[in-house]
Amino acid sequence: NKDWWRANFHQVLLKEIVHHLKPQDRVEIFRGIYQEIIPFSSPSLESNSTESSNTDSTIPPSIIIITRPQSNISYPLWDDARRVWKDNQPSTELFIEELKQAGFVNIQANIKSYPCEISLSRWQTMIKNRIWSTFSHFTDKKTRRRLQNN
Repeated sequence: NKDWWRANFHQVLLKEIVHHLKPQDRVEIFRGIYQEIIPFSSPSLESNSTESSNTDSTIPPSIIIITRPQSNISYPLWDDARRVWKDNQPSTELFIEELKQAGFVNIQANIKSYPCEISLSRWQTMIKNRIWSTFSHFTDKKTRRRLQNN
């Protein structure tokens, strides 16, 4: 008997987490999620006829992954930070392949960007405070030096 929070879910949202999963574990984690998601039925929306609105269509297991892109980022980072970012962020293509291996079908990838503006001093404070795991790869001394140069 499963705990209430582990039973009867139809969709899963993973936000800003997948790049922290060990590469060798991701497919099995995705497969485990896939196997636990319960497909659900809902009235068909494909037709306006009364007959078809009484039929159910099964919606397959769904997972939504919100994560950062591997490249083409516009954050003001120094070269080493961009390298660490890229090395620790799997590509969209790799995620798609891993999801297929886990059993997911009809996989779609959409990359959306949105503008974000903050003051330089706030950005530098966020970096000093290690806002992202990317910055954990740098010593305080190297981080301070890089921020002074930018």
